[in-house]
Amino acid sequence: MEIGRKTLLPLLPLMGIVALVACGPSAAQLDETQWHRAEALWKRGEADAYQAWRGLAPQQRYGRQARDRLERADILYRRAVEELRANRAGVRETLLEALALAPMDPALYLPFARACRARGTLWRAADFYRKFLAQHPPVEDANAARRELFALAGDRDPFPLEFEEAPRAPTSMLNDAGVPWHGFVWAFPFLTLLGLAALLRRLGRHRVRPLRDLVLERPELHQTVAYQIGCLRHEFLKHRIGAAAEALRALARGRASPEQRKFLEERLCRGEPLLDVWRMHVTSLERTLGLRFPLTRGDPFFRDAQQALAVLTRAVKMNGTKGARRLEQAVAQLEGLDRDLSGLVAHLTHCRVDDAFLRHVLDATRSEWASGKVELDEIVVGPVPEAVAVDVYATDLRIVLKNLLRNAISALDQSPHPRRLAIDLLLDLEPTGEEIVRIRVRDSSNLGADLLDSTGVRVGVEHGLGIVRTALLRYDGSLEVAPAGDGYAKAVMVRLFRSQGAAAESVGVAA
Repeated sequence: MEIGRKTLLPLLPLMGIVALVACGPSAAQLDETQWHRAEALWKRGEADAYQAWRGLAPQQRYGRQARDRLERADILYRRAVEELRANRAGVRETLLEALALAPMDPALYLPFARACRARGTLWRAADFYRKFLAQHPPVEDANAARRELFALAGDRDPFPLEFEEAPRAPTSMLNDAGVPWHGFVWAFPFLTLLGLAALLRRLGRHRVRPLRDLVLERPELHQTVAYQIGCLRHEFLKHRIGAAAEALRALARGRASPEQRKFLEERLCRGEPLLDVWRMHVTSLERTLGLRFPLTRGDPFFRDAQQALAVLTRAVKMNGTKGARRLEQAVAQLEGLDRDLSGLVAHLTHCRVDDAFLRHVLDATRSEWASGKVELDEIVVGPVPEAVAVDVYATDLRIVLKNLLRNAISALDQSPHPRRLAIDLLLDLEPTGEEIVRIRVRDSSNLGADLLDSTGVRVGVEHGLGIVRTALLRYDGSLEVAPAGDGYAKAVMVRLFRSQGAAAESVGVAA
């Protein structure tokens, strides 16, 4: 027996390691856990968010998604650098699209710093230089960045070093600044009023508002917010709360079986506390929207839901029907939040397409330096036969149409006059009864007319339309090319299904 113990003792650490590995999380679970951590770092604006995203395993689901979003965002960040260098319009819009996708590669801090310096935005350049140096870059790059930072005129302090140590006047009837003390007595009411006015202005800018209003005016965040709402509904409201709704109602009526009580105890009382999980989801939304007030104060659905969760945490201990009405109300309030969030997500993925939307996209494209400098003889917008909505995020549809317009304008730049450009919308009825929406961009240039066949198979990244095809694939859409009459050489069309939702629920244009 003694020999057996001596033999086994050295093996115990190894056996422990094997047991830990065998009982550890699966690769998929680890991937999901690491993704939630990486996403949380991004939402908080942490400096190491980019590395956390890059560190996800590319062969796993969330790792693949992260890599894809990083690559798409990187294209936009680099485009923003070029737009900044060339002093072109559209930098803000490009950055908003990128920021909604993924964190920025810290290596781009230096190009942004130099572009801001060249443009004369010295305080922003200094900020980027400092962010770049905080990443501990290679010695040569760090030295160059330090030299450029110190050379910024905006960083030179006009005050002498002795200013901080200036001697103070003796205090008697004077304060430190040499002002008679009774001057403050007269100034105090005035300063108080100024302070109150500033506070009111601040509260006006950050007034308490419900989630729906906050989200609808930020189209660049629609996809991120929709994803977070999906997580809240699926992981919390459906699997943690919705699965217990029937047992909760039975408990409220005093008819809960022992099995139902046991189920409720496991679902509501074990694992992560309900309110902790709830706050994690709500905080994620608040950070995405940059709120300075809690959603539970601004949105009545969130306020009622938080109160309802407090009721549920005490429900398992109910005896008889005491508190039954409050419990049923709590379940109804949480179901009401779920319905409201479902409607909001459907609202976000609706995009209303009318003459105003098409003109907005065209104006935004023409405001860019490269597209705006091309002289056009005729521009026609619309008509749109009626109010049309498609189930596409408005930001995505704008990106798609802007790319088509850029390509058409670029081709016209290399073509003789007259140069004609048009964007309109056609509706077709399929034999299946579904309506097809075709947003059509026509131009009078023969350049590029042979790049596509009727299915769009020949479109590639090298032609500048790869991003369009990638975006449309997510919405079961496609690109088509057709001959165009009325003085136009070709028409490139975005083909989408018309939304079955109410047109009144669609999202309008937001800058």
